[in-house]
Order: sequence, then structure tokens, then C-alpha cells
Amino acid sequence: MPEPETLDLTRRESYRFWSEVTTRFADIDELGHLNNLAAAVYCETGRVEFRESLYRRHETERGVGFLVVRMSVDYHAQAHYPGVVAVGTAVVRIGRTSYTLGQGCFKDGTCFATGETVTVYANLGEHRSLALPDELRCGLEAHAATPSSVLT
Repeated sequence: MPEPETLDLTRRESYRFWSEVTTRFADIDELGHLNNLAAAVYCETGRVEFRESLYRRHETERGVGFLVVRMSVDYHAQAHYPGVVAVGTAVVRIGRTSYTLGQGCFKDGTCFATGETVTVYANLGEHRSLALPDELRCGLEAHAATPSSVLT
């Protein structure tokens, strides 16, 4: 795969992990387009399905969990209701306590939105980051766009 700096999130070939989301009537704006917030929700669905495919533990009872600290969405085309959105997810960067995912939302063969999300593993009560669990790190590394995406 290409280097993370040149990873084109608008191309289907950039992704190995896919989720499908059925559009809802509530996702449209007054012009009949899928609204901006809907794209962020589609990315969230793909992001959560991706992470849970690698690391199924829910540790909030132990006071640890995942925090989204940054999310950006870029819009590239119009998309309309009804139908299914294919969400591609790729690992762009892995740090000691966080990772960055790049995503693309595709409908009817067109990429209409891309997003990037930085997620931190944290002690929720103390509001401090923790090292990524080894099990998750291994899964992320296996899905990294390139070995150079992995930082230590």
C-alpha cells in the first residue's frame, strides 16, 4: 500500500476493512442529500466495527476505554437516500497511546466523504492516556497502511 502521506482515502483500493451502513430517512437534509452529520455517523460505525474486530474488550468497568480526540470529515460529492454506504477503514498511524484511522464513505461507486479520526486509549477517571493494549496494537499493525505507519 502507499505511504500514509500519499494514502488516497477516496480510492477503494486504500482499504482492506469494510463495513456497510443502510441509510435512513433521518440522514437526509431538505435537499434530499445525505447530510454532513450522517457521514460522521457512518465513519463512527466503521471505526467501531473495525476496532471491535481487533479488540472486543469493553473495559469501562475498570475505568479504561477509548476517547476520540480528533475527527475530521471532508466532503467530495453528493449522496442520496435510500441505499447502502460502504465504509472503508485503514490504519494511518499507530502511536504509543493512540492510533489514527482514515476512512472513505462510498455510495453507488462514488466516494462522497473521507474522514480521519485519532483515538486515544485512556484511564477515564484520571483523564490520562495509557499505552495501547498489546492485543490491539498487534491487530492495528497487521492492518497498517505500511510498516512505516507504526511509531513506537
